Amino acid sequence: MPTRYDISTVPLQGGYIAKQCPVVAHLANDPTLDVLPLARAEDAQLRMDRGVEFEAEIFAELTALHPEAITVDRTASREARQAATLAAMESGAGLIIGGRLQPDIDGKRVGEPDLLVRVTEPDRTGAYLPVDVKHHLTMRERAGDASLAVSPLKAPRPDHAVPEDGSVLRPHEGDALQLAHYRRLLEAAGYASAAATGGIIGKECRVVWYDLDEPMWRSGGRVRTTLERYDFEFDFRLDIIAVARQRGEDATVEPLVVPVKITDCSSCDWWEVCRPVLEGADDVSLLPRIGWPQWRDLHLGGITTTEQLASLDWSTADLIARGVDLATYVNGAPGFAPATPVGEVIGKRRTKQIGVLTEAGFSTAGDASRLDRATIDVAYAPGNNPMKSLAVQIDTARAREGPAPAYLRRGVENLVVPRSDEEIDVDMENTIDGDAYLWGALVSDSSGSSYRASVTWRPMDPEGLVRRQVFEQFWKWLDELIRTSSSAGRTVAVYCYSSQAEEYHMRRGIADDDIGAATALEDFLGSERWMDMRQVFERQLITGFGTGLKVVAPMAGFEWRDEDPGGGQSMVWYQQAVTGDGNTRARLLAYNEDDVQATRSLRDWLEDSSFPSITTAG
Repeated sequence: MPTRYDISTVPLQGGYIAKQCPVVAHLANDPTLDVLPLARAEDAQLRMDRGVEFEAEIFAELTALHPEAITVDRTASREARQAATLAAMESGAGLIIGGRLQPDIDGKRVGEPDLLVRVTEPDRTGAYLPVDVKHHLTMRERAGDASLAVSPLKAPRPDHAVPEDGSVLRPHEGDALQLAHYRRLLEAAGYASAAATGGIIGKECRVVWYDLDEPMWRSGGRVRTTLERYDFEFDFRLDIIAVARQRGEDATVEPLVVPVKITDCSSCDWWEVCRPVLEGADDVSLLPRIGWPQWRDLHLGGITTTEQLASLDWSTADLIARGVDLATYVNGAPGFAPATPVGEVIGKRRTKQIGVLTEAGFSTAGDASRLDRATIDVAYAPGNNPMKSLAVQIDTARAREGPAPAYLRRGVENLVVPRSDEEIDVDMENTIDGDAYLWGALVSDSSGSSYRASVTWRPMDPEGLVRRQVFEQFWKWLDELIRTSSSAGRTVAVYCYSSQAEEYHMRRGIADDDIGAATALEDFLGSERWMDMRQVFERQLITGFGTGLKVVAPMAGFEWRDEDPGGGQSMVWYQQAVTGDGNTRARLLAYNEDDVQATRSLRDWLEDSSFPSITTAG
C-alpha cells in the first residue's frame, strides 16, 4: 500500500516499526498528547538484555568460524558504521557482522542487519542477504518425513543448507517483516540479491531461511507474501506518523488509529495510556478473544461497546454460526407469501440449512420476521464475511455485564469437577532461556495437603543436563507416588492450570535416547489422570474477564502472598536466586506454592458453588 499522506517530514524509521502496534506509532509521535510510556518492566528488560547477550555469543562464534569476516564496530558513530559497511560490500566481503546500511531517504528507512551474507551472482561483486539473530526458537518438531533445510553457522548461506530431519519452520511474522525491511534497504542501495531471501539465527544456532516472496501470512482475506505484508504495514505507519505530527499544527486532525486491546497489550510500555481510554469507552476489545480482526468486524457493524454487543440476539447469531445464510432468508422472505416453505426462499438444494432453520422453528417465509434484524445487519455488514463467532461474543459480553463472576455455558446443566482420593497439583517455573528449574507439587488427600518442590539453583548448561536432572527427580517422585497410591486402591489425579507449558517442559526434561521414559511420559499425558483445570473451566464456564489463573483464582477468593505475582517477574527473581540470594529463593518457592494452592482452591470453589446459566445473563 503506497502512502496516502505527505510523509516528507516523517523521520527515517527502523525495521521494528512495521511490526510495532500502529497505536504506539501514533502515541510516540503526537505532540498534542501529554503522555509517556511506563518504564520497561523488569522481565521485559531481562529478555532484552538476554537477547543482546545471545547476539554477542553468536557474533563471537561467527568471528571464530570466519576469521576473514568483517566486523563493524557498533560503538562507532552511525556515519562511520554506514561507511564501513558500504566499503565492505564494495570489496565483496563474504560475511559482514554488525553492519549499518546506507539510509533509504525516499523510502524513509534506516537499518542495521546483524549479518550480511554475500551470495554469488553472475557479473556482480556484491549481492547480499540479510540475517538477524533472535533469542527465541525458530523451528518446531513435527513427526513424519517433514524436514527443514537450515544452514550451519560455519556456512551461513542458503546454498549450504542441509535438512534438519523432523523439523519445520516455526514462523515468526515479526522476524520476517524485519528481514523485509533490510531487503528494501539493500534494494535501494543496489546490493540486493536476485532472490528475496533472508535468514534468522535462533536459539538452535542454525540459520533458518525465509523466502520473502512466498505467500505465508493471512491478511485481508488472502494469504500474502512477507514483502507484501511489510510494504503495507510500513507504509501504513508512515501515514500514521505523518498525521500524528500534523496534529502539532492542527489538533483537530483526527488520528488514523485508536486504541484496541490485543494480546501484546499487557506487556506494552504504553498499556497504561491505552487502558483507561478503552475502559472509559466500554470498548469491545476488552472482552476475551476479541482482537483486532474481531474488533474491526464489530465496528463495521456499528458495535463499539460491550453493552451494545450484549444487547444483540443470541438465537439469530447462533443460526449464522451454524451455517445458515440468514441474509438470503430475511431479504428474500418479503417476496413470498408468508406460508411459503423456507426452502422456496433460500433454495431447495440447501437441505442442511433448511433442516437447521426448521428445527429452530423457522419453516416458512413468514417466520423470518421473528429474526433480529439488528443482529443480522452486524453479522452481514459491508466488508464482513458472515460473523460465525458473533454468538459466542454476545455471550461473552453478557457474562462481563452480568453480576455473576462466571456463568454456565449453553448446553451445560451441571458443572462437573473431576476429583480423586489423592490429588496432586503441579506447576513449573522456567528461566528466561526456557529451562525449567522448579517443579512444584501440592499433594492433597483426606488428611490434608503438603507442598513439595523439585528445584535446582545451579546455573543451566547449554546441553540441558541440569534441567533434565531436576525433572528426572520430580518425575521419579511423581511416578512412585502414583504407583503407591494406585496399589493401595486410591484414585489419583494430577492437575495443572493450562497444561501446554508443563507438557512442553516435561518432554524437554527427558533425554532424547531414553525411549522408555519418553513412552511412560506420553502414556501419562494421554491418560485420564492428567487434567488441565483451565480446560475444565473453559469447557463449562464463560466469563467476560478471561480465564488465566491470575484472573479466575481471585474469583474463588484466593490471594497470592506476593505483592507482584507473575511468571515474568519470577524469571527476574531467578536471576537473583541463582547467585545465592536466600530470600529470593524463598520468594520463588512461596510463589510456586501459591500457584498450586490457587489451582486447588479453584477446584474447591467450582465444586462448592452454584453458577447461573448464561441464558439468564442477558
